[in-house]
Amino acid sequence: MDEDKFIQVIEEYAQKLDSVFFVISGEGRELITEEFTGEDLYGYLIPNELESEFAVEYSEGFISDKWSDYIRFAVWKTDNGKVIIDFVEP
Repeated sequence: MDEDKFIQVIEEYAQKLDSVFFVISGEGRELITEEFTGEDLYGYLIPNELESEFAVEYSEGFISDKWSDYIRFAVWKTDNGKVIIDFVEP
């Protein structure tokens, strides 16, 4: 089973919102399918136009408070066997 495929699913849902999801941590509530494994994730849902600015802080390991409005949980659910991702504010 492949965690990278789960991340791809999250990326596809973020793209539908013209955004990129930057993972900070796993939050448990494991998902195991025949295709991949995953779990709810905590991170930042950043609009595409701010991605490069945010990426600098993310790569340096220090994210300032100005990004607090973009914190989200990527929460999975299934609908007729299809995995759906919702981005939920804390």
